[in-house]
Amino acid sequence: EDEEERSRLEAVAMSIIQEDEGRIIDAQVQFDLGQCYLYGIGREKDEKQGFEWSQRSAEQGHPPAQLNVGICYNKGKGVEKDQRGGLELFKKAAEQGVALVQLTLGLIYNKGKGVEKDLKKSFEWTKKAAEQGYAPAQYNLGLYYDLGSYYEEGERDTKQGYEWRKKA
Repeated sequence: EDEEERSRLEAVAMSIIQEDEGRIIDAQVQFDLGQCYLYGIGREKDEKQGFEWSQRSAEQGHPPAQLNVGICYNKGKGVEKDQRGGLELFKKAAEQGVALVQLTLGLIYNKGKGVEKDLKKSFEWTKKAAEQGYAPAQYNLGLYYDLGSYYEEGERDTKQGYEWRKKA
């Protein structure tokens, strides 16, 4: 599977790139090229170039690129570490309905990483991801209901907790 993905990204980097006055115009292609640079697929690894291509894609509203750039900011990969900058990009992707990012944002609020800990926001983002059928979010949401401190009612709801975990 990794070899398949590697081949796909190499093909993108080598032959699918469309240029318009020296600028790649397709957000997906920009994202793929960023991945190639970030991970050294089909070209020498260059995290700075990878970040820059991913950033161009993210600026066009491409959710996977927004997630990727957010991760780069959080880890200082190809750019100076900036958890606040990463959080803003996670929010943009989450607002576009990307379940993985919604759960990630829920976990960030749960742990208070680069942001004030907020269990209610953690619950809200996790629930949005769970409602889309994302199993890891469904499981976490079940736990949140079991604990009770994550949502407005503040009381444990083990029945609902069980139902969400069962969906996962």
